[in-house]
Amino acid sequence: YRSLAADALRQSADEDAQLARLYRQATRTTPRSEHIAVLRDFYREQRAAYAGNDAKIAGVLDVGVVPADPTLDRASLAALTNVAALVMNSPDAYTVR
Repeated sequence: YRSLAADALRQSADEDAQLARLYRQATRTTPRSEHIAVLRDFYREQRAAYAGNDAKIAGVLDVGVVPADPTLDRASLAALTNVAALVMNSPDAYTVR
């Protein structure tokens, strides 16, 4: 999830573009405006929850095999990581083989 989030943050400074890229990568479809609106609200809630809370941010970013990109804003990366988890755990991201 963190890799998807980091890629989206690196590709654009525009919030909606970040969300659309993340959604496209996870689902291989273009998000509708309703999808972006839901993701935008969740992303903003998550950023507010992480604002100034280094311990909470560390709980998301300081785990895993691949270290978090130190050039990215940690609160935004943690929040967008949670957005990626939301998208990846939705029926839109499931693939039947």
